[in-house]
Amino acid sequence: MDKQTRPGENEAVASVVLGIVSCVLVVPLFLTAQRYNPILYTAIPAGLSGFFGIVLSHISTKKGNCGNLRLAGLILSWVGAIFSVVFCGVLLDFLRRLSRFS
Repeated sequence: MDKQTRPGENEAVASVVLGIVSCVLVVPLFLTAQRYNPILYTAIPAGLSGFFGIVLSHISTKKGNCGNLRLAGLILSWVGAIFSVVFCGVLLDFLRRLSRFS
């Protein structure tokens, strides 16, 4: 059994964890968007954890890890970051239009 970690494996695991956190924090945004009561407090942490997951995935690649765990972390982080940024943009546009009619 190989108990030693390979170079970049810790960063790949952290990238997966941050990607999962980012995707989990995006879910309440879509669940509450139907009622026009969005939880903006989860959009910013979702975007930040997605961004840091992307950075850690690239650090893992620089250290020589090109495994599937790194790729999964990269994909999850991108999905969470993009959805949180898109949702923030849609929300800000909605609030801008709402304030114009008030």
